Amino acid sequence: MNEKDIENMIEKKNLILIGPPGSGKGTFTQELKQFHYESISTGNLLRENLAANSFIGQECKDFINSGKLVPDKLIFKLIHEKIKRTLREKTPFVLDGFPQSIIQYHYLLRLLEKEDMKGRCCFLEFIIDDEKAINQMISRLFCLKCHQIYNNVTCPPLKRNTCDKCQCKLVRRSTDNRDDAIKRLKVYRKETKPILALAKKNFEILKINSNFGYNVQLYINFIFHILCTSNNNPENYYDKI
Repeated sequence: MNEKDIENMIEKKNLILIGPPGSGKGTFTQELKQFHYESISTGNLLRENLAANSFIGQECKDFINSGKLVPDKLIFKLIHEKIKRTLREKTPFVLDGFPQSIIQYHYLLRLLEKEDMKGRCCFLEFIIDDEKAINQMISRLFCLKCHQIYNNVTCPPLKRNTCDKCQCKLVRRSTDNRDDAIKRLKVYRKETKPILALAKKNFEILKINSNFGYNVQLYINFIFHILCTSNNNPENYYDKI
């Protein structure tokens, strides 16, 4: 099949990403833009509001700086209208950074059921060893303007500290240090990972082993096999591509 065929298949599924920080969810989201996915990233929404020093950004700032999850009521404000607009327009979306808690999961489930979209969504679980996730986090750079993500080790910019796309200066998040990375992994295991036990009752869950790296073609092939193959066990997908 050609790229257009793959694109048509992909547009039938909305993707909800879950995995530890540093596992490659942001990279995955970026590569799906070529298939006209609407990226819904709570991280980007939060950073935009922080940069704009908006009222909700000020409310979120203390939680982010301490490595804690932003309270649910603030997250709901950030994404509620964007998710509903995407569903109304029937645009395929990739959801990165939400849900992060059991309460957020139930909110999302109710929203998808209300819009009759639950059957068109699946979860992608990203798996990565703690030490590799930490190394990814402390090596990350991102562009404030276009939100492109780089990594000094695995995918550095062509020009030092400069975005390849918009030529803006790249920055490092203040929380991308080893101590905060360890805290964030603990929060993920305590608050976010338990979602998977509930999600498997309502959604298909497919896995990507990010320990193998961030090869773009592997990502695209993975999505292609998810949507075009029905007889394989999704538990083993990340070992086959």
